[in-house]
Amino acid sequence: MDNFHADTNNSCITSGKIDVSPSTNEKKRIRKLYNGVGGAMLAQYFLMYIIVLVCYILFSGSITEEYNEGTGAAVVGFTEAAIMFCSPAAASIIMFFVYNGICHADIKSFLSTDKVNGMYILGAVLVAFFFHQIGMILEYGLAIVLTVVGYDTPELNIELMNDLPTTVIDIFSSVILAPIGEELFFRGVVLRQTSRVSQRFGIFFSAFIFGIMHGNPYQFILASLLGLVLGYIAVDSNSLIPPIICHMAVNLMASVSDIAAYFDEALYEPVFYICSLIELVVGIVGFIYIKRNVGIKLPSYTEYHKKRTMPIMITSALVVIMVVIYSYDLITSIEPIDVTNADYTEAMKYLICNLH
Repeated sequence: MDNFHADTNNSCITSGKIDVSPSTNEKKRIRKLYNGVGGAMLAQYFLMYIIVLVCYILFSGSITEEYNEGTGAAVVGFTEAAIMFCSPAAASIIMFFVYNGICHADIKSFLSTDKVNGMYILGAVLVAFFFHQIGMILEYGLAIVLTVVGYDTPELNIELMNDLPTTVIDIFSSVILAPIGEELFFRGVVLRQTSRVSQRFGIFFSAFIFGIMHGNPYQFILASLLGLVLGYIAVDSNSLIPPIICHMAVNLMASVSDIAAYFDEALYEPVFYICSLIELVVGIVGFIYIKRNVGIKLPSYTEYHKKRTMPIMITSALVVIMVVIYSYDLITSIEPIDVTNADYTEAMKYLICNLH
């Protein structure tokens, strides 16, 4: 990913140190770049809701409204699942091509195969497994804390109908469509553009945005951690192919229990725990091996980069607006529950098996 070459002609030596502060013109160029990213995020956000609204209007007759009397969770059928799961990815894919079309970017440059080989992909997948499971553990900890103090995220309380069409769209969106769409937009637009100023900042910023855009505290933690890994892999490989494959692998492992449940619902929990354990063990082994034998080193982040990232980012109106919108969605997803009548065992079991 190309670095953004800022204008340093106005740098001067003062008190024995090089002044690396950006010039006024350079600040304007960088702010324009950040606002472009913020504009793309804003467009993707509203495009997603437009797609959802249009689909609900067109297919309202085939949407069912059912609830599980035992858990109180909404039961989602094929049509609603297709709209809910596919709309975000569709909006992301559209905005990837629109934004890069406006920027006259060479789409082929996003799919470099210079470092794409079997061993590289295997190592990247194992590291992604490790961070995915760390994120899951942190999710559980947060779920315990929120449940104990009397809060919950009702929007996550959904169940899918256990029929073939719904299961197929669930697996397809999770394993194929979402990884492609999310990587194209959050790594192919957000990361790639912010990396022109600083690759390390781009990795962390795109991971934060990837996490917070999920709109609830649990997935914020999980997606942010996973986003760090996927961002690092994208920068290291100079390609979106490895992060897409890693994202697919992580989501596939999380979906095995859904596939098992289609054949026998009693298999869901044991298969989920077995897959989580396997992912954690191979992830730990893989991460240790990669760390010792290959090395994991973040791109540099010097004083030069520091003066061109956060100080200018927080004055970029469209980025600030999107962070506020995402933050509002996340905060309002948390609601109080009746702790006096709460069944903590069942609540935690439900959360643990639905936060992947």
